[in-house]
Amino acid sequence: MISDKVRPHHLERKAILYVRQSSAHQVLHNRESSVLQYAMRDRLTAGVVQDRGDRR
Repeated sequence: MISDKVRPHHLERKAILYVRQSSAHQVLHNRESSVLQYAMRDRLTAGVVQDRGDRR
């Protein structure tokens, strides 16, 4: 469900999700952070066609 505040011009804009790189220690000891970041990606990409042309 999209809020009434979200207008068509908002949906037309590109969005960038930055997932920071973690050290091996962080990956092993802070697993919740990875889970939260990937969950954010899943929420942001739900129903969105991905444009892979701007990947870096």
